[in-house]
Amino acid sequence: MDLRIYFRLFIWNDMTNNKITHNTYKNYILGFFTSVILTIIPFILVINTFTIDKNILIIILTTCAILQIVIHLVCFLHIDNSPKTIWNTVTLIFTTLIILILIFGSIWIMKHLHHYVIHHN
Repeated sequence: MDLRIYFRLFIWNDMTNNKITHNTYKNYILGFFTSVILTIIPFILVINTFTIDKNILIIILTTCAILQIVIHLVCFLHIDNSPKTIWNTVTLIFTTLIILILIFGSIWIMKHLHHYVIHHN
């Protein structure tokens, strides 16, 4: 492990707040191993695509990706319901809302453009 990461994770937190250290250490380890598992499962499934239906594979991959996003937010970015992180949570929700509007708005525009191009030619 790089010494900068070690000092950042273990010693710096000891100096700032002892309550956070044990909890943070457990969260990092839990997040790391959960992320590894959530990466290995889709990798193995994608390698063996001939044994699984494509639609089920897409659902499993999407589920693993969403779970991994949640794990990263909770374990590494420490976004939760505590009063200290409420503004980070609000910012995350707003950013997610903007991204969803962009994605679904773009899909909606492309669908209507396709409809008008096909039916008016």
